[in-house]
Amino acid sequence: PAAVPFVCDGARICSFASRLLRIGSATARSGKSAYLHCETSLVHSHTGQQLTDLDMFELASSRITIMQRVWGADEQFLQVHREFYEQRLWEERFLRLGGLLLRGRTAEARDEIAGMKNVPLAYSLLAKLPGWLTKGLLDVRRTIKRSFQRQS
Repeated sequence: PAAVPFVCDGARICSFASRLLRIGSATARSGKSAYLHCETSLVHSHTGQQLTDLDMFELASSRITIMQRVWGADEQFLQVHREFYEQRLWEERFLRLGGLLLRGRTAEARDEIAGMKNVPLAYSLLAKLPGWLTKGLLDVRRTIKRSFQRQS
């Protein structure tokens, strides 16, 4: 099977996870294989940034990078699984879009929307506003939501 390129550059969740994806992709093309849905490692602490510290925005951004480099570049995979791949990629991009809006990064949100289909109108409208206004509106919304949750 063809070698899958190393996917660590630009992705925050790389090292061990990317190596597993690379090996898994090559193994899947070579014949029968199995996926073990269980914990196979322990969380090791170190002084650097921890994978468990990343938020949904950072995780989605990293997953997009890895998905595009591993499966998006694999024509054999896409011939069979394109619809599934595109749906999962859309879901990750949607999570990333929400993170961009929450951070007030509306110019980047507009770029993300340009490459997506079926984006909710509310997201498109928020992306057209100045970043400081979008961030402020979403911060107010979050504060109101939290106050109602505490009262319940």
